[in-house]
Parts: sequence; C-alpha cells; structure tokens
Amino acid sequence: MLHSMTGFARESLESPLGTLTWELRAVNHRYLDV
Repeated sequence: MLHSMTGFARESLESPLGTLTWELRAVNHRYLDV
C-alpha cells in the first residue's frame, strides 16, 4: 500500500514578450501550490 505521493511539474515558455514559467506541486493531495 502506498502511503505517500508527491507530484511535481515545471514548464517554461519563451516568447518575444518574455518568459513564462509555471510550477505545480502537490503533496499527499493536501496542499496545492501554483
């Protein structure tokens, strides 16, 4: 049985207007930081 799960994603997009970076982090489905 799995008791702990951690998810993490990061993406970066560059355009003539600048750079857009987003980060998504979820720990045990209790917290979600965007």
